[in-house]
Amino acid sequence: MLDRTAASHYCHYTSMATTIPARQNLYLAGLKHCGKTTLGKLIAARTDREFYDLDELLLEVAAGQGYSSVREIYRTAGREKFQEYEAAAARKAPLSAAILSLGGGTIENPSAYEALKLGGSLIYLQVEEAVLFKRIERGGLPPFLIGDRPAAELFHELYIRRHNLYMQHCDAGIELPDQAVEKNFELLYSRLKELNYVR
Repeated sequence: MLDRTAASHYCHYTSMATTIPARQNLYLAGLKHCGKTTLGKLIAARTDREFYDLDELLLEVAAGQGYSSVREIYRTAGREKFQEYEAAAARKAPLSAAILSLGGGTIENPSAYEALKLGGSLIYLQVEEAVLFKRIERGGLPPFLIGDRPAAELFHELYIRRHNLYMQHCDAGIELPDQAVEKNFELLYSRLKELNYVR
């Protein structure tokens, strides 16, 4: 059970009290299958910005090693090497005027997060745990959810840990219900506009 009364579980919402530079980066963060990439591309198109996916930048960094997917990198090279690649990818990220979708675990990679945080604002796309796990099951379990305990149990621990980190570090948290992508896009865009992140 999440302790929602703890101060560390709430985002800063600094954007509500200040004017946000119109061309700063927006980093979309959240757990796997929360919609970061799909919604990020739509937001970028609506706001006439470039879109980048940190996983794609990571693959470019590791391209010389013959990897075909970030899942393969994590599975074969291990977590530590994966985070090294991710930090290098974060340092390649654009400096301004972009929408960037982060990896689900970027928040647990201090080197990557430190490289990004001064370039823009972190927007946490919050989706209910049960909804996310159902989406993950449909797409096939990633390596970090395969172990000697049930995947749902492993995911619950992951969800709690990362949710708390997102809520501690994000500039704004936006809850997205389990509904059509088009509806969540309009919801996300309207909230970002209310908070002065987009025009």
